[in-house]
Amino acid sequence: MNSLQGGGVFETPGDGLTFGVVGSGKLGIAFITALLKQKSLGWVLCRTEETAIQIAERFDWNVPAVADIEHISDVPDVILIVVPDKSIVLTANLLAEHWGEYLAGKVVIHCSGALGREVLEICEKQGAVTLAAHPFQTFATGSDVAFRGIVWGVECSDDCRDIAENIIRRFGGSSVFLSNFTRNFRGLYHAAAVCASNFIVAVVTSAKDIATAAGIDAEEFLLPIITTATENALQAAENESVPLTGPIVRGDIETIERHIEQFAEVAPDIGFEYALMARATAESARRRGLISTEQYSPMRELLDEAIAAFRPGE
Repeated sequence: MNSLQGGGVFETPGDGLTFGVVGSGKLGIAFITALLKQKSLGWVLCRTEETAIQIAERFDWNVPAVADIEHISDVPDVILIVVPDKSIVLTANLLAEHWGEYLAGKVVIHCSGALGREVLEICEKQGAVTLAAHPFQTFATGSDVAFRGIVWGVECSDDCRDIAENIIRRFGGSSVFLSNFTRNFRGLYHAAAVCASNFIVAVVTSAKDIATAAGIDAEEFLLPIITTATENALQAAENESVPLTGPIVRGDIETIERHIEQFAEVAPDIGFEYALMARATAESARRRGLISTEQYSPMRELLDEAIAAFRPGE
C-alpha cells in the first residue's frame, strides 16, 4: 500500500493513492469533488444506473460512475462508504464478497456518526484496515469546502491512528480519537451533531417564516441577530453560562400569550413550531436554574395548551 501522506483539500498530494466512493449523496458529492481536484478518484459506485449517469453528467463525465460492482476491476487504496446507515453493513458485505482477500492492506472507511467500526468487521476479516471516521460537519450543499478546518470523530485500532490522521489531513481536517465512553454512547455523540446542525436549521427556517408572516424582510432583520446569538452561545460555552434573553428567561407570560394569540390569528401552522421550540427553551432554562419553578409551571401549561391547539390534524 502507498504511503498515506496527505495535503490540503484543494491540493494534489502526489502520493499516488486511489480512492473509491460508495454512495453519491451530499457527503459523497463533497468527497467526489475533493478527490477530483486531487486527481485521486478511481471510481464511484452508485445505487442505480440512473444515479450513476446523473453523477457522470454532473462532473462532465470525468467521474467513472457505475451501478454494478462487477464493472470495477481495481481495488483502490481507500474505499469511502457514504451510504445511509442502514446500508453500511450490506455495502461491507458486498465489498468482502466481491474482492475477498484482495481487500488485504486496503483501507475501508465508513463516515457514519451513529455507527462504530464493528459494522465493517467482515472487511477486516479479509485483511482490510477499517475506520469509522465521521466528519463533524453538515454537508447540505455537497461542497468540499465544508471539509476545511473541521474535526473528525474517529474509531480505529491503535496501530492505525497514523493512517487515519493522514487520510483526514488530506481533506483539511483533524482527527479526534473517540474514547471508550464516547464509543459506547455514539447515539449521544451523533445527537450533538444533529442538534448543532439540523436543529439550528429548523429554528432559523421557522424564524424566517415568522418574519415573513410579520411582514418584515427576513434577510435584513435576522442575519445580525442569528450571528450574534450563535457567537454568544459559543463563547458562553467556555464558562458554562447560557446567554438566553427574552420573555422565557424573564418569566414574561403575558408576552408569550401575545405571541400565541397572534399566531392563532395569522399563522397557526408556524405557531405549532414556535410553541414546541418555546417549550424546549423553557425546559432548558428551568434545568439550568435560569427560571424558578414558580415561573416555569404556568409557562409550561400555557405552551402545552398551545401545542395541543396548534397541532396539525392527522
